[in-house]
Amino acid sequence: MNSDLEALADFLKECKWVSIFSHVNPDGDAIGSSCALAKALEKIGARADIYNASPIPHAYYFLPKAREIKLYTGTEELAPVIIVLDSANLKRTELDKYPAALAGRVIAEIDHHLGNEYFGKYNYVEARAIANCENVYRVLEEMGAEIDEETATALYLGISTDSGSFRFDAVTAETHR
Repeated sequence: MNSDLEALADFLKECKWVSIFSHVNPDGDAIGSSCALAKALEKIGARADIYNASPIPHAYYFLPKAREIKLYTGTEELAPVIIVLDSANLKRTELDKYPAALAGRVIAEIDHHLGNEYFGKYNYVEARAIANCENVYRVLEEMGAEIDEETATALYLGISTDSGSFRFDAVTAETHR
């Protein structure tokens, strides 16, 4: 049921404007995924707005783009493409409360949770990844996107926080690549 990574990457390369969401009460992986993807998409000329239904903890403000994450209330104009990160379903983002806001939009998702509901037109779900930032990295790599220091920092944050600073048993050699 997993979408083709290449198809998702090709689709994202053509996007001109996206709205990025992650789960409520975002952690380092949700915020890192959002900031890294937004930064990389902007480098190829897309507008990338990041939203969350919860305020972003100030501890993450050191990340590029973290201070630009907007609180979503259901009244904001969203892009034609919605990208959902680090969420197994729309309920975790609270987007399920706003069906009219989703109407006519293409939804793409990148996630690493077992039990993912595959709710997007494009679904890249790799549950073996210790953090969603690993999956975002794979997408960016497939796109041929530049991963500069700021993007790498955002990716590292997510991998570090979701892996317990690389102490959890699920950490693999792939995590370190």
